[in-house]
Amino acid sequence: MQETASDVISDTMRSIIPHTIKSFVPLEIFEKSHAEMFEMMLDGVLTNGYIKDKATQHLVVDSMLGCCRNEQHYAKIL
Repeated sequence: MQETASDVISDTMRSIIPHTIKSFVPLEIFEKSHAEMFEMMLDGVLTNGYIKDKATQHLVVDSMLGCCRNEQHYAKIL
């Protein structure tokens, strides 16, 4: 089942995902995977056209900003 309610998706992105990553993923692996998370959100979530809700799109972009680790990432968002 796919969740479509923007308030549920927003809450998940804002609190549950970062907490889970922080609690269970070793720091070295977390830092190494930031670029992959950025690309996944860009290619797999934001640009596929499935998210129509502006508030949810905003949260995805905000999450992407948190994963930016180089100038190329920032350029892709802008």
